[in-house]
Amino acid sequence: MAGCIAFAASAFGAFVLKTGATADALLANAGTFVGALFFLVASLMVLPRWNPVR
Repeated sequence: MAGCIAFAASAFGAFVLKTGATADALLANAGTFVGALFFLVASLMVLPRWNPVR
């Protein structure tokens, strides 16, 4: 859930104004990075453990 919130913040920061500039480039980049980290952690948590001996 936290990754989704971070990506939503990223979308707000990436909003392009009428002047052609983004609303907040730092928020857009940081939100994307943090969202990606949360999704990475979540995917590693559900990854089955590797057992070399069966």
